Amino acid sequence: MARLDYYAILGVSPQASDEEIKKVYRQLALKYHPDRNQGSPEAEIKIRQINAAYEILGNPDTRRSYERLRFGGYKPETEGPGPGAEDIIDPATAFQEMESKLQDEARKEMLSVLIKQPTLIKKELEIIRERIVEKLGYDAFREKYVVQRGKEILPHLLTEEFQAKRERLLDVALQMLILQNVASSGNEQEVKGLKRELEKIYDEGWLQGYTQACNLFYVRR
Repeated sequence: MARLDYYAILGVSPQASDEEIKKVYRQLALKYHPDRNQGSPEAEIKIRQINAAYEILGNPDTRRSYERLRFGGYKPETEGPGPGAEDIIDPATAFQEMESKLQDEARKEMLSVLIKQPTLIKKELEIIRERIVEKLGYDAFREKYVVQRGKEILPHLLTEEFQAKRERLLDVALQMLILQNVASSGNEQEVKGLKRELEKIYDEGWLQGYTQACNLFYVRR
């Protein structure tokens, strides 16, 4: 089943300029405006999708975040009121794909930062090694202890820039999943619950990046 794509919703290519996106949005918003389509449930669905797409693609920062998280390919919509139920992937599948995307983005982000700080990682490994030797009696790389240390140290490694990137990605991910019917935009509890799940997923990705960095620098003694 197809994935709803913001570019496809607006009928523009992923290479479209900001001005082109703005121009097309205005045309579509006028075409499907409720005042011009009274009593049309199809137009009501379409205008919601158009507004959701432009909210993300109309801002350069959120558009870049969308590009990092986007799954599926660009497929222009056929002429008509908009995609029906058969054009939307199963919500569980959409969530699984987003989970994979978010974790991988967070992992790569943390790994790219830490591998540039070998001194820091070596200090971390000393702390981890002491704990493992104390528990096991010998030196070995045990992910359980690495993750435990990661949970302790990560809050001290996260700069404001890190946190800002995280929030932008999570906001875009949330909007993408709402459009895929993973949560109802009108149900505040569902939206909050989904946001918490996405935060947990992203933080797990950070831990994966930390663990991977430690593994790269680990040398058994």
